[in-house]
Amino acid sequence: MASKNSETLQPWELTEDDKSLLLNFRKTSVKPEEASNIAPTRVRHRVLLRTHGPDDGESLQELTQERRSYNLTSKSVSLWNAVKCCISTAFLCIGLTMLVDTIMWGRVLWPELETHAFHWYFTSALPRSLLVAYPLCMLAALLDRRIWQYIVPVFSFVLLYSKLPHKELRFIIGAIPIFNVSAAITASRIYKNRKKTLWRWLYIMMLVSILVSLGCSIMTFMASYENYPGGYALKTLHRAVGSVNTTRDKWVHIDPFAAMNGVSRFLENNSPWRYSKEEGITLAAYHTRNFAYLLSEHSKIDGFQCLFSVDGFSKVHLGIGFPPIVTLKEPKVYVHGNIRHEDVAHSNWSGCP
Repeated sequence: MASKNSETLQPWELTEDDKSLLLNFRKTSVKPEEASNIAPTRVRHRVLLRTHGPDDGESLQELTQERRSYNLTSKSVSLWNAVKCCISTAFLCIGLTMLVDTIMWGRVLWPELETHAFHWYFTSALPRSLLVAYPLCMLAALLDRRIWQYIVPVFSFVLLYSKLPHKELRFIIGAIPIFNVSAAITASRIYKNRKKTLWRWLYIMMLVSILVSLGCSIMTFMASYENYPGGYALKTLHRAVGSVNTTRDKWVHIDPFAAMNGVSRFLENNSPWRYSKEEGITLAAYHTRNFAYLLSEHSKIDGFQCLFSVDGFSKVHLGIGFPPIVTLKEPKVYVHGNIRHEDVAHSNWSGCP
């Protein structure tokens, strides 16, 4: 019988039964005949961790890193054995990965070498995102050491993410506001000292850079605005056909190009509209299906009439007139109608160029 009632125990206190179990556990030893199975089991455990770590992505790497650190600090694995196991397993994993991808792609290939370089965040992503703020935030580190407490952690964060072969701006988007704050501090200091000779030149350069940055922002905004032809095509089709009363299902097939350029589930209508994003259909096989309309990047498809096209962003043209920046467009998405469908035969369409 326990000396204390279990109902009066604090959460951190142990009952007499718990203490007895712990004592028995400490007295338990591994039998000699079982000892030989422990080492191979640990080896298999380490090999599995090191095999799946490089191949299964960052999340598992972080998880296994904690386990590896514990093994080293607890001295359950010696450093030399860990290094040997890591090197041998790394060669095995890379060899198998290269073998499989080389067979599949028909050329010698290691996927990690086909991704962005280590410096991509610093030489491409951040300059395009921050524009004039990028050099200003770097200048802030030279002008004011108090900025280091903000710049250094964020810089280290981006540096750590640079080790990942697969890189996207969204991975480091949280660092952008800190860089902007640092750039704003630099701009404020340049503005306050603009009457001094050296600072005056920095002030002029900053103003010119801000104007260039503004022009780049306008240009990218105009390009982005015209970069969703698939969405505009689907909305236009709904408006053009929506007035026709029919209970027959209107199947719309959306090809990958249209789906990646503006088409989303938020644009879909209720019955009788039906939508399909089935892939792998050849151009010659569309007329054998029951699609009433097609949103496609192809201007001609057998068995279908091109009803209209939607222009999308092509390139930027710089001129001497006003406005100096003009976005040029060209047909990107073509909307086709099945020639056997009554809505197509009895409606007036603008046609395609």
